[in-house]
Amino acid sequence: MPSTKAAPSASSFQNRARTAWRLFANFAYDYRRFRRASFIDGALSRENRRAHIHLLAHMLEYGMSLSNPRNGFGMDKVRLLAAETRGYIEQHGRDASADIGLSVLSAYVAFNAEQGDVSEAQALLDDLLVVAGPGHNIRPGGSEAVSAAEIVRRAQMDFVSFMEARHSVRQYDSNRTVAFEKIERAIRAAQQSPSSCNRQTCRVYAFTEKPSIARVLAHHDGNRGFGEQLGGVFVVTVDLSHWNTFANETRDGWTAACSP
Repeated sequence: MPSTKAAPSASSFQNRARTAWRLFANFAYDYRRFRRASFIDGALSRENRRAHIHLLAHMLEYGMSLSNPRNGFGMDKVRLLAAETRGYIEQHGRDASADIGLSVLSAYVAFNAEQGDVSEAQALLDDLLVVAGPGHNIRPGGSEAVSAAEIVRRAQMDFVSFMEARHSVRQYDSNRTVAFEKIERAIRAAQQSPSSCNRQTCRVYAFTEKPSIARVLAHHDGNRGFGEQLGGVFVVTVDLSHWNTFANETRDGWTAACSP
């Protein structure tokens, strides 16, 4: 017998329409949020400009870490970085982000000094140092030589055994507090994880007071039965003002935050 297909019911159509509307509403929310925070139309806020400095500096450091970079590579990025760093210092003063721009430009000049003409890059750097003012030491930037043997020496451990020791724990000592030094050490270790183009966009908020922990956990269902036992909660956030393209970066902040 030939098979027949039943016509979709009115309730089925309504369910699909509601689902489609929710998806569209979520997309519109994400679009407005990303559009408002990111710098797809140019770096405007302090966070935008800080992220742009980190991004441009990373691009130059990337080139300096290659085995055979082209002589004088990246001068377009050098000009952009110099202009962005200058504008940042003039508007917000000198801080760690400005020093990243200065240190990478200084490393770029030293890296290319024996390979070609660096007069333009040197002039841009000299001008920036005048704007930045005296009394600051430029920290090392660029790239550094490392060896596999050194990495292995500093990471002496059975990594597979360490990973196999991971467990999902749902019983805690509710009377045990977490020392601030341990929280700080854990976050400092997590800071060694790579971030997209070294933009360092993630922030960690540590909650250790019971009322604050309860307010945070009220937004998450995965702690039922043990949440009241916790001595602390970390909330990891991503600053959307550090991203600048629709094509590839609307979700990069979240994937970067979840990367090991």
